[in-house]
Amino acid sequence: MKRCELSGWLSVALCGVACAPPSSGVDSGRPEDAGLDAGVDAGIDAGQPDAGPGCDAGLSSGTLSGSRIKIKWLQTDEGDRFFSEWFDSQLGVRCILGGTPDDGERCVPFPAAQVIYTAAGCMPGSELAVASKRCGASEAWATLPTYDCPFGMNHVFPVTGSAPPPAQEFMVVSDGRCVGPFPVDTTMTYYAVGPEADPTTFVAVTPVTVHAGERFELRGKLGDDGSLFPNGLYDTQRMQECAVVLAADGTMRCLSLGAKGSMAGTFFSDSQCQQALVWTPPGTCGYGTQPAFAWQPGHSEACTPEPVKIFSVGDPVANPALFMASGGTCHGPVTTSPAQFNALGPETPADQFGPGALGWTSSCRQVAEETKSAGGVTFSNTNSFHSNVENVGCSWDQGTDGKQHCFPGDSEAPDHHSAMATVLTFYLDGACTQPVDLAYLADSCNVLPAPKWGGKRSSACPPVMTVYEIGEPVTATVYEMIGNSCTGELTPTANKQLFQIGAEVPPSTFGSADLVVDP
Repeated sequence: MKRCELSGWLSVALCGVACAPPSSGVDSGRPEDAGLDAGVDAGIDAGQPDAGPGCDAGLSSGTLSGSRIKIKWLQTDEGDRFFSEWFDSQLGVRCILGGTPDDGERCVPFPAAQVIYTAAGCMPGSELAVASKRCGASEAWATLPTYDCPFGMNHVFPVTGSAPPPAQEFMVVSDGRCVGPFPVDTTMTYYAVGPEADPTTFVAVTPVTVHAGERFELRGKLGDDGSLFPNGLYDTQRMQECAVVLAADGTMRCLSLGAKGSMAGTFFSDSQCQQALVWTPPGTCGYGTQPAFAWQPGHSEACTPEPVKIFSVGDPVANPALFMASGGTCHGPVTTSPAQFNALGPETPADQFGPGALGWTSSCRQVAEETKSAGGVTFSNTNSFHSNVENVGCSWDQGTDGKQHCFPGDSEAPDHHSAMATVLTFYLDGACTQPVDLAYLADSCNVLPAPKWGGKRSSACPPVMTVYEIGEPVTATVYEMIGNSCTGELTPTANKQLFQIGAEVPPSTFGSADLVVDP
C-alpha cells in the first residue's frame, strides 16, 4: 500500500469543503461580511444534535443552504449531519462551484456530459456531448471545462436529445489546443446540445470571510440565494491560502498551498536529480507569471509521513533538459507537455507559518469528521472520516440495506495498515474457467496485521458495497482476465496478499446514515 500522507490536502481549495463552528476571533471588518457571522452561528446552532451527558457531539458544519442551492446531508442514525453535496433545486441537478464566461463563479451542473467537437479545429457549431454510464450524471447538461486561473472556466450547454456517434471526435485540452481526431467509443452515449447557456442560469457566488481570528480566517463563497460554501483557511499575515499539514520542523502548520503556488520536486534539470525545478503547467495561476512560492510534498512512496516544504521561486529556466526521480533512481531525459519552469529558490523556514492542528468532530460517536484548525479558526474536511468504533478511516458507500455506511479503510498513524481489502474475481486455472472471489491487498510497506474485512463494490448504479469477513491466506498462483484474454498471473508475496472471504458482514456493523436534502 503506497501511502501518501498528503493525499487530499488540496481539497481545501475545492467546492463544498464544510467548516466547523466559529472561533471567537475578531470580525474581519469587511462590509460584505457584516452580519455573516451571526447568520452562520444561527445555522450552526439550529439542529445541533443532543450529545447527552459525557459525549461530545458531532459538530454541525458551517455550510448553509440557500433559497435555491440546497445541501444534501449524510444524516447519521445518531443525529449528526455531514455535508455530502450541493443540489440546485430549480434545475434538479447536483452542482459544484466553477468559473463561468462572465468572469464569475457559479454552482454549475456536475457531473455532466462532456462537450466534444465533430469538426477539425473544434469549430463552434460542431459541438456534441458525450457521457459514460456514470451514476448520477446529469443528462440535461453538458460542460466544456478549461483550467483558467483561479477556478477554471465552464461553458455549459443544454442537452436537447440523443445523437448517433460521430464519424470522428476532437476535444479542447487544458492549454486551449484542439486535439484529435480520436476514434469513436461505441460504449459511450452521445447527445445533441443547444446554444451555450447564459451564465446567469446558475447561482453566482462571491468571496466572503466566514470567521476571522487574529491571523487566520475561514474563507468561503456566499451564493446570491443565501447559500454558504466555506472552503478553506487563509493566512492574513502571508496573504495566502493555507492548509494544515506536516511541516519541515516536524510540527503541524498551516502552510501556503493555494492556487498562487507551483510544485517543486517533480522535475530536475540534472542527471543526478539534485537540481529541482519549479513546474507550472498551463491553466494554473502561476503560468505566464512568477509563481508566489513553490511547494514540495513528501515523497509519495514513503511509508511514514513526510513533511511539506515551501520554497521561494527563482528565475525562469528556458527549455531545460528534464529528469525525474523514482524508486531511488534518476531517469531521463524525459519529455512532458508544454509548461513553464523556474529555478528553485531557498526554503522558507517552517516557523514562518502559523501552528495548526488536526482533530475529529467527536470521540464517542460512531463516525467523526476530520477538522483542521489554525489560530483558533476551525473547519472540517468533508472528504475525511473516521470510525471511532474500529479506529480506522472510513468512507461512505451504499450498503446492501439501501442505507449509506462509512465502510472502513486505512488506520491512523503510525500503523497505516489497511482494514479493508478489495474483493476481486480471480481464476484458479490458466484458462480462466474456474472463477473465485478473493480479497486482494497490495501493501508495499509490508504492514501487518492482515485486513479485517474484504469489500466488493458492485457495478450497479448506484454501486453497492458488500463486506465479508477475511478468511485464510491464499498462497497459490491465481489468474486474471485482462480485456478478453486470460493473461494476468498473480503469485502472492509479502506486499501482494490474497485471502479467502468468509461470511457476509451486516452493513449495520458500520456507521449508518441517510441522504437527506434541506427543504
